[in-house]
Amino acid sequence: MFSGLPFHGVLLLCLCALSSCSPFEPSQGRNGDRAHGYRRFADVQRQCQPVLSTAVELRYYPEREPVFRRELERKLSFEKGDWRQQDAGHAPLLPFDGSDVATGGRVPPDPLRLATFVLTHVDADRVGTTAVNVNVSGVLVLSVARESAGDEIRPGARVPAASPEFEILPGSTMLKIPFEGVYTERVEGGGGGDGERVLCMVGSAVLPTRSTNDGAAGSSNWGQVSARTNLRPPVIADNNIVLMIRYPKWHTLTTRAVHGEMWSTNAVSDAAYFDTVRLMSKINVYNMGYQFQSDELVATACSPWPASDAMAVENHSGELHRGISMCEVLNRFATGATTWQCSSKDQPCRWPGPFEAGTAADGAGEALAVALQDVRCLPSSDADGSKYSARVSAVFRALSPREHRLTAVKRTSLDSKTLAVEGVWKATAGQACMVGCLGGGRNACHYRVCLYVPTTFSITRRSIILGRITSISAGGGEEETRPPLLLEQRVPSVRLWGVSDVFPFRMAYNYTKVEQAGEFLRRSGSAFSARDIVAKSLSLSYPKKGTTGDDEVTSLFRLGDELMLRFTALPDLFPSEWTERPALFLEMLSVEQAVGPITPPSFWHGSSMVPGDSGQPDEEPASSVRRSLLNVSAELRIVGKPFGWMTALSLEGVYNPEDGRMFLIGCWDVRLPGRNVSMSRDLEEGMDCSVEVKVEYPPTTTYRLIGSTAKVHITSTRSAGDPLYFGAVKLEALPLMYQKQWRAGSGGVINGALCIVVLSVAIAASLSQLRYLKSHADVAPYVSDAMLAVQFLGYGLPLITGSEALLEKVTFGSQATKPPPYSSYAAAAGTDDEVYRAIGQMSRALLLAALLLTLRIGHKVRRSRARMLARSPLEPWRVPADRKVLAYSSGAPLAAFSLAVALNGQAMSVEQLVALTQDLFLLPQMIGNAVWRVNCKPLAGSYYLGITAARVLPHAYDYLRPPAVDPYSDQYSNEYLQMSRPVDLVVPLVAIVLALVVYVQQRWNYAMVSRMCKAEQKKLQHIF
Repeated sequence: MFSGLPFHGVLLLCLCALSSCSPFEPSQGRNGDRAHGYRRFADVQRQCQPVLSTAVELRYYPEREPVFRRELERKLSFEKGDWRQQDAGHAPLLPFDGSDVATGGRVPPDPLRLATFVLTHVDADRVGTTAVNVNVSGVLVLSVARESAGDEIRPGARVPAASPEFEILPGSTMLKIPFEGVYTERVEGGGGGDGERVLCMVGSAVLPTRSTNDGAAGSSNWGQVSARTNLRPPVIADNNIVLMIRYPKWHTLTTRAVHGEMWSTNAVSDAAYFDTVRLMSKINVYNMGYQFQSDELVATACSPWPASDAMAVENHSGELHRGISMCEVLNRFATGATTWQCSSKDQPCRWPGPFEAGTAADGAGEALAVALQDVRCLPSSDADGSKYSARVSAVFRALSPREHRLTAVKRTSLDSKTLAVEGVWKATAGQACMVGCLGGGRNACHYRVCLYVPTTFSITRRSIILGRITSISAGGGEEETRPPLLLEQRVPSVRLWGVSDVFPFRMAYNYTKVEQAGEFLRRSGSAFSARDIVAKSLSLSYPKKGTTGDDEVTSLFRLGDELMLRFTALPDLFPSEWTERPALFLEMLSVEQAVGPITPPSFWHGSSMVPGDSGQPDEEPASSVRRSLLNVSAELRIVGKPFGWMTALSLEGVYNPEDGRMFLIGCWDVRLPGRNVSMSRDLEEGMDCSVEVKVEYPPTTTYRLIGSTAKVHITSTRSAGDPLYFGAVKLEALPLMYQKQWRAGSGGVINGALCIVVLSVAIAASLSQLRYLKSHADVAPYVSDAMLAVQFLGYGLPLITGSEALLEKVTFGSQATKPPPYSSYAAAAGTDDEVYRAIGQMSRALLLAALLLTLRIGHKVRRSRARMLARSPLEPWRVPADRKVLAYSSGAPLAAFSLAVALNGQAMSVEQLVALTQDLFLLPQMIGNAVWRVNCKPLAGSYYLGITAARVLPHAYDYLRPPAVDPYSDQYSNEYLQMSRPVDLVVPLVAIVLALVVYVQQRWNYAMVSRMCKAEQKKLQHIF
C-alpha cells in the first residue's frame, strides 16, 4: 500500500518547482487563514503577461503581513460602480425581465447597471521582500436592477470564496463571477505621477446564452428591457473570462477614478462570447485616506477669494454661520442619502450647471436633486491668518427622477453627472470655496463651488446649506455659457439631526406670517367658541410648555416634540407617484425661538424680532388668551422610499395652548413639474403662500376615554378658477400619547381601575357560587377541579409578577403590547406616587381575596367528592374525576398557542398563556358536563356569567377604545401605533360561546334530554 509514495513525492517536488518559477503562485494559506488554492496560474501568466512585464517591486515588509493583507482587501474593493458594454447590441452580457411593472400602476424607476467587486483573499504568505506581484482572488457582482439599496457583498469584510451564480427575477438580474489572479503596481499609467495599482485576473462564470437562431436582431432584443414573464434563458459554464482593474495609488481630487475591463477570450461565434464590459467606480474615501494635494487647482477658482453670492447676501445678510464647526455641519447634514434641491426664481428645475443634460427619458425638465458623497472635512489653520478654517473635499452626484433614490445616492461611478470638489472653508467670510472637476478628471476642473450655512430660517427660507456652482474661465472669472446651479439643502427632519451636548451653531427663526395667522384665528371664531366653552366646563387641558422642572427653552423644545403628528392617509393634493408606502408627518421646526430638536439652553438664539414685537397684530387687545399664543413653524413632510423625505408644505403661525388649536399659513413650492405657474405671479420666491392650515389637538386629560386624534384642515384662499386652487382637505392624525400622559400614567390609572372592576366582579361571582353550593350541596361534586385550578393560577400569577398581568391577553398579529407595570408609572409620576401605590395595594388585596374564595370553592368540591366516595366505596367510577377533562381541555390552549406563534412569529409569554387558559376557564366545565353526563346545575348562573363578563371586559375595552401608541417606539416606525384587530376578538367570542354552551347544558340537562328521546321513541313505536 506504500508502493506509490515515492512516485507521489517526486510528482509533488516537480509541482513545487514548477510553481516557484511562475509569477502567479498557488498556495494553501496559513496563520489561521482558510485554505485557498490557486489552480489557474498558467492562464493568469498567459493573459496578464503585459501587466507583469511592467510591474515594479512591491513595498512589502513581512512583519506587517496582516496589515498588508487587510489594506489591499479594503482599498481594492468597491461597491455599486457602473458597468456598460461597448457594443451591447451585438453580444450583450445580461438580460433583464421587465415584467415586474404592473399595468396602470406606479411608474417604476429605470433599471441600473451596478458593479460590486470585493477582494476575498490575499496570498501574502508567498510574497518575498523583492516580490513584484501577489496572488489574489475576488468576486465581481454585476446586476441590472431597479432597486439595489442593500449590499450585494459588503466591501471591507472578509467573505468566503464564492461560486459562480446567475439569477434572473422580474425587475432584477444578478451575475456573480469568482476570479483569481495577481496584484501588481506600475510606474506608468493613469494613476498619476506615482503610477497605479493593477489587478489582472481570470474567472469562471455561468453565463446566459443567446439563441443562435435569433440572429443579430434577436440578440439585440435579448439584452433590452423585456416585458416577457418567466424570462429564463439557457446557461453555459465559461472559464474564458479576463478582468483588469486599475486603481490610482493615491486618493486626490483628480486621481480617485477606478477603471476596469472584462472581456471574453472566446470566439465571437461562441455562445458564451460577450462584448467587452467597462467598469467605472471611485475610491472609497473611508477605505483610502484622502490627500489634499490640489492647492494649485483650488487657487484657480478661489484666488482672489470670490465675493459672497448675492443670493446668500440678500436673503441671509448677517445671518450666515461664521464658526469653526463647518465640518460638523457637513458631516451631520450633508452625508449619506442627503439630497439637495435646485432652486430657480422663474422656471422649473432642469439640468443646469456642469452636469450632463438629460434626455426626456432621463427626466429632463423634472426636478433635479444632487447628492453629496464622500465628504471629507479637516479643520486646519487658514493660510491668510484668519482664526478658523477647514479643508473640504466631496463629490456631487446629479440624480435623475427616474432613478431609485436610495440606490442612486450609493452609486460610486465617476461620469458626466458627478463633480469632484476640493477647497477651503473660511470662517471669517462664512463661505466655502472649492474647485470642481467634472467626472473627476484633471482636464475638466472648470467649475467653482461656493457653500454657505444660514442660521436663520423663515417660511420661504428653510435651507440648512446653500450653494452655487458656476463655470469659470482659465483666468478664474465666471463664464455665462451655462447657467449656474443654485443648490438648497432643505432643513431635514428634526429626528434626523442627531442630538449632541454641543450643537454646531445657534439658530433662529424669523416669523413673517404671524400677523396673517392671527387674522386667520380671528376669522375662525371668537374667544368664546364652543371648543373653549367645553374645555372650561370640563376642565380640559391641552399641550403647553412646562411650568416646573425644565427651564423655559427646554420646555419649548419638549412642547414642539409633543405637537408632531403622523397621519393615517396621504391626500391626493400631494404627489406620491414616486414614493413607496408614503406617510405624512407634521413636524415642528420651532416654537418661539426654540429651533430644531432639544438643544442645551446655552445655545438658544435670542429672538430675531424687534424688541416688544410679539408677532401679534398691533390692534389686538392684550387679553390673557392672546398673551398665551406661541409663535410656531412646522413642516408637512412626505416620508417614504425611495426619496427618504420631501417637504409638502412649509408652515408658520400661532398656537393657542388654552384650546389646543394651531393656525398656520402654508407655502408650497409650485416650481415642481406639473404645476402651472405662468398664470399666477403673486408668488413669494417661487412659493405659493395662499394656504391656510388649522390643527386641532386632543386634550391631554381624556386619553383612552375618548378619541385622542388630532384633526387638520387645509384650505386654499385662491379663487376656484385659479390654477393653484385646490379643494379643502381634511386629515386625521394617528392617536397621540402626550409625554405628560405617559409620565403621569393616565393609562396606568385606567388599567388599575379596570383591574379593580374585573376583580370586584370576580369576587362577587365567587361569593354567589359559595352561597349556591351551600344551598345545593349535592351538585358540588360536579364542579370541575380543572376549572378552579385555572382560576387559581390566573389569580396567583399576578400576585407574583404584578397585578397588570391580570389584563394580559393573546393577540393574533396585532401590535398590542403589555401594559407597563404600576411601578414604572409610579417612578415617573413624581407627586402622584401615592395614587399609584394605593391602586397597586388595592389590586393586590382584591387578588388575594379572589384567590382565597377560589380555594374555598375548591375545598367544598373536594370534600363533597370525598363524601360521595365514602357512600359508594365499591363504585368509584360514579365519583366525577378530572383526569379526562384535563386531557381533553388542554387541546384548545395548545391550538391557540400554535396559532399565535404562526401569526406573531414568536411564542407566548407565561402571562399570556395563563391569561388564555383563564379566558377559556369554562372549557373544563363544559367537557366535564359531557363526560359525567350531569343532570344538574353545578354552577350558579351568576358565577359563570359574571366571571365570563369579567374576562371579556378588558378585551372589549381594548377593541373599542382609541388605538394606543407606544411611547418607546419611533414615530416613524410601524410599531408606533398599537391597534387591536378583529381577529383579536376570537378569544372573547369563544369565551362567550362556552358560557352559552354551559347554560344550555344546565338548562336542558341530560335527564331531560333522555326523557325527550324516550318519548320520541314511543311515538315511533305507536306509528309502526
